[in-house]
Amino acid sequence: QAESFMNVNPTNPNNLVATSNNPGTASIFRAYSTNGGTTWTRGTIASGVACCDGQAAWDTFGNLFLVYISASLNQINVILSTDGGATFSAPVTAGTGSVDQPSIAVGNGSVWVDWNSGGNMVARGAPVTGLGVFGPFNALQTIPTAAGSFGGIAVGPGANGGKVIVTYQSPTGGQGPATIYVNVDADGLGAGGFGA
Repeated sequence: QAESFMNVNPTNPNNLVATSNNPGTASIFRAYSTNGGTTWTRGTIASGVACCDGQAAWDTFGNLFLVYISASLNQINVILSTDGGATFSAPVTAGTGSVDQPSIAVGNGSVWVDWNSGGNMVARGAPVTGLGVFGPFNALQTIPTAAGSFGGIAVGPGANGGKVIVTYQSPTGGQGPATIYVNVDADGLGAGGFGA
């Protein structure tokens, strides 16, 4: 197993969810605890369809969003749990094609996903208005001059779901040296896009 992730529910700190790749199963391993990690319930999610690169984020409504790459369809999919990681929704596809290394973040009434699409970074966001209520994702935003990968994304305060920042590395192969780049979308889900 690799690419593991741990999340703590901000509405209930005793609720923990751990995820990781589950090699050979086309699934994401998932374990959740409701007693601060004393005991765990284990299983898989996105069973039979997930390749890898799972990453999760919990918002203040209690939504646990998880992004992963679909094994056979080359899709960036997002699934949602509203019950502390016990069950997850059917996937919503955020992107397709030559995809890799998705990241996910939540913020001021929004959820955002970024990923490497054919060697360049792209991102999409969606409004979140309550427990289990989100979407649709906005139009795909190309990050200007964003040739690179291994990105990260964060959402800060502000209107339209908050200011969004994307980071990524270029070049991505070998021992480097490499540079970390940053692009900002100052108006979040608004009409403006990411700056240089």
